[in-house]
Amino acid sequence: MMKVLLVDDEPRVVRALDRVLRTAAPRDWVVTTATSGREALEHLDREAADVVISDMSMPEIDGTALLSEVRDRWPGTVRVVLSGYSDPAAAARVATIAHQFFEKPAPVKELISALREIETGRARVPSGLGDMLNAIGVLPAPPSTFLSLTAAIADDRTHIDKLVAIVRRDPELVAKVLQIAGSTFFTRGQPTSDLRTAIGRIGVRLVTALALAASAFEVAPESGLTQEALTTHAISAATEAAQRVGVPRLAEDAFIAALLADVGLTALACWTPDRVRAARARAVRDGVPLHVAEQALFGFDHADVGTHLLRLWRLPADIVAAVAAHHTSDRASLADDPVKLAVYDAHTRLDEILG
Repeated sequence: MMKVLLVDDEPRVVRALDRVLRTAAPRDWVVTTATSGREALEHLDREAADVVISDMSMPEIDGTALLSEVRDRWPGTVRVVLSGYSDPAAAARVATIAHQFFEKPAPVKELISALREIETGRARVPSGLGDMLNAIGVLPAPPSTFLSLTAAIADDRTHIDKLVAIVRRDPELVAKVLQIAGSTFFTRGQPTSDLRTAIGRIGVRLVTALALAASAFEVAPESGLTQEALTTHAISAATEAAQRVGVPRLAEDAFIAALLADVGLTALACWTPDRVRAARARAVRDGVPLHVAEQALFGFDHADVGTHLLRLWRLPADIVAAVAAHHTSDRASLADDPVKLAVYDAHTRLDEILG
């Protein structure tokens, strides 16, 4: 049973959402409501929730303060924001506290779909990974730039100049957008220093994926890895996967999936660098790929971590599936899925870059 806590200072909104969620999954979800941040915290003190869905604008304890408290005291709880403001600035304000962000009035179908994905993700987390997340007390929110871009793209009125302004706040992302826009995959190799041109050239979906890949986690040097090495590997794999896929309309999906495939490794290198160093040493000693050494040591690998995070952050299901399969032991099972196969083959060939 998944426990969901709804928080909004408008009783009418709470009642409506309560009724909808209870109808959607009467046997699978236990839904509780609160009409203030204080009432929500009192409920959580009595019984923790798996998911907290909160309005942002509330008296006394607002949504930011409430979800900050939830993050600090119940780090395993998924935090979802409902906001009447869909602008990128609002998304940026909640970026460090929320896993998912919805505009009010609540898009019921999307919200139910998101909750089902959260439920599915919880059921599929390997026990070793669940134990690790509980031990380190972290369930990270996506980067602020990613949330700001997502909110901007969702607004039909957004002009490309707004996207340019968001990207410019992240110098590393600017460099990667310009690098990829000047690559032979997107052009004949003509470089550009104009960010507006670069974004128009590669498309907003890919820019958003780059925002996630470039700044989701800070790699700890104790892991023996560097952010530069991981980013170089990701972009090389993404470019190769897009070229391998063989179906032009699927090239962007292959690029994005391969780009994000090792976000779980970056997360591990941030959270538990000693584990990553140990796994790399084991891989060298036994002459096996890194993910095999991870499975032997931890009972899960970085593909499991990445799959869990990307599902939590509501990346498209086909992208998540390709990330989940990029280190499968059964390549033949991917034959009917060009994106999965391209991502698998690209990463398999290039994994020696990480050493």
